[in-house]
Amino acid sequence: MRVARLDAPARQGSLRRHNLGLVLRELAVAGPLARAELARRTGLTKATISAYVEALQAAGIVEEAPGAAVAVPSRGRPASPVRLGSGAPVAVGVELGVDFVSACVTAPTGEVVGMLRTPRDQRSGDPRDRLAEAADDVAGLVASLALGAGRVVGLGVAFPGVVGPDGRIRSAPNLPGWNGLDVGRGLAAHLGRLGSGERLVVETGNEADLAALGELWFGEHPELADFALVSAEVGVGAGIVVGGRLFTGATGAAGELGHLTVDPDGPACGCGSKGCLERYAGLVALLEGSGTADIGGLRAAADRGEPRAVSVLARAGTALGVAAAALVNLLDVPVLVLGGIYAELAPHLAGPLAAELQIRAVRHLWDPVRLVTARLGAEAAVRGAAGLVHDRVLDDPATYLPEVLG
Repeated sequence: MRVARLDAPARQGSLRRHNLGLVLRELAVAGPLARAELARRTGLTKATISAYVEALQAAGIVEEAPGAAVAVPSRGRPASPVRLGSGAPVAVGVELGVDFVSACVTAPTGEVVGMLRTPRDQRSGDPRDRLAEAADDVAGLVASLALGAGRVVGLGVAFPGVVGPDGRIRSAPNLPGWNGLDVGRGLAAHLGRLGSGERLVVETGNEADLAALGELWFGEHPELADFALVSAEVGVGAGIVVGGRLFTGATGAAGELGHLTVDPDGPACGCGSKGCLERYAGLVALLEGSGTADIGGLRAAADRGEPRAVSVLARAGTALGVAAAALVNLLDVPVLVLGGIYAELAPHLAGPLAAELQIRAVRHLWDPVRLVTARLGAEAAVRGAAGLVHDRVLDDPATYLPEVLG
């Protein structure tokens, strides 16, 4: 898991809280480490590291790593490294899609403990009933993993719309009935029985934003720090990362790429505008335009060279390139990551997309924009949601893991 690290040990104030976070974050990022190496990486004394490790072991969060002894350079004797153990906290990530619910449970290292994806049409009925159904799905997943009481420290929720700083849905053109709801806390209200009580972390974000974090932290892309992940399901969005940090704008609306106009005289969009990218490159436009039933069928038809499928993807790639060039010119990002359904369709979208970038993106004059295919596929947003919870806990473990402070 690649997360921003705290740079140096605290010297006053919340000393122990801060330094405990340093230790846990190093173990989450680097894996098993000898105590001496933990001391070197964090800048803490070996005695302090030993005290923290003992407290973490007593709480069941850290354990010795059997069979992984390493040599201590100064003495040459093998030392038993420690690692996050079977009692380490886990986070639940949930993605509420337009026509599905997915969930995962992950360890602080990013390891997936359990995963599910269930078809579910969120456009019909009362959104509160849909939340209750999603909560049942999540509770079933957690129960199947036989986790100990209190292991779940938080819930992260990815949603296809603009999410305000207060966690409420501000705009969801494809799920308008959900506007104003706090979906994260709505789910958490159903899941309080998981055992973490009021200490449960709740994070809610736009699905493209959290997919970008998922690719950043878990996609194993070398040197990926400044990029925009362009993702699509029913809608189209962009998660923007600058300097390794997510950029969401003043109100959480940054990256609404699907509602950038690519043709002022184009068809009407559900957002109230006309000629939006979503009308050319969203899931509905692609399937209706190609006459295929799903993305797998569209990809197969295009691979066979069927004219209708090839044509709709060429049009989508061109529209996507027009919108992406505007994004690149505004933000100067050097990399575009194709996620969601675009990852599967990348072989057919990349050509027309790159052609538009070549014409329209100013930075092409000295440094062409690099196109990268996302590696996590449909798991990116839900894993990013869970990772965001772990990041919060690792920043302040004493609040969410008070047992380790005694």
